[in-house]
Amino acid sequence: MSLAKVFLVLTVFTLVIYFGICYLLYKNQKSMMFHPESLSKDHIFTFPFQFEEVTLNPEKDVHLHAIFAKTDLPKKGVVLYHHGNAGSLKDWGMVAPDFLKLGYDVLIPDFRGYGKSTGKLTERALTKDAQLFYAYLKEQYTDKEIVLYGRSMGTGITTNLARTVSCRLVILETPFLSFPAMASEMLPPVLPIKQLLSFKLDNAGNLPSIEAPVYLIHGTVDELVPYQHSKELAAILKRPDVLYTIEGAGHNNISEFPEYHKLIGELLN
Repeated sequence: MSLAKVFLVLTVFTLVIYFGICYLLYKNQKSMMFHPESLSKDHIFTFPFQFEEVTLNPEKDVHLHAIFAKTDLPKKGVVLYHHGNAGSLKDWGMVAPDFLKLGYDVLIPDFRGYGKSTGKLTERALTKDAQLFYAYLKEQYTDKEIVLYGRSMGTGITTNLARTVSCRLVILETPFLSFPAMASEMLPPVLPIKQLLSFKLDNAGNLPSIEAPVYLIHGTVDELVPYQHSKELAAILKRPDVLYTIEGAGHNNISEFPEYHKLIGELLN
C-alpha cells in the first residue's frame, strides 16, 4: 500500500472516530448531565415539617410536581428553589427548613422526569416550567416577596427565569458559567462542545439581563464546579462583593458549614 493510501485510510479512520464521538456525546448528553430519581405517583413523603403537594399541568399529559411548605413564623416572603441535577424531592425537600426558620415559605419543584413529574426534558421546557411555578406564586405573593434560589444545575434554570421576571433577589449556590463551559473543562478541546450541547443553561450570558440583586455562594474546594466559575460570574456582575466564599466547602457539603447558614440568614433578613 502506498504512503498516500495509508494516509487516506488513517484520515478516514480518524474522522470516523471523531464524528462517532461527537454523535455519542450529542445523543447521550441528557444521561451525562441529568440523573433523576423517579418516584411512584403514590409515593408518600415523610418530611419533619408541614407541607402540601402541588401539581401543575403545562400541557396535556405533563404533570409538574412540587412541595410547598409554609413557615409558622411572621412571613417575610417565599423562596422558589431549583435543585441540582440528581435525585428528587424525596431528598431535596429537606432544604426547606433552612428557609422556614427564617420566616419564608418554600416551593420546590421536581423537573420533568424527576420524582413524580413527567414530560420530556428540554431547556425550553425547563424554563417554561419555571415560569409557570413563578406565575403560581405570583397569585399569592408580590414580586418583592419572591426570592429565586438555584443550586448547582438549578442555577441555570434560575437565571433563565430571573432574566424574564421581577423578584426580590436571586441567590445562586455553587453556580457554573454554562453547561458548555463545564463540558469544555472535562472533554477534549477538539470537540465542538457549544454546537453539540442542546442544553446551555448559560449563567454567564443571563446575568447582565437580571435586574434583581444577585448573590453567589461557593466553596473553595468544590470538586464538581470549580470555585473559579463564581469568581468569573462575579466579574461579569462587576461586583466582587456579591460572591460569598465558604472556605473549605465542597460541592455537596456546603450546607454543613455554619457560615452558610449565617450567610443565608443575612441575605434573607
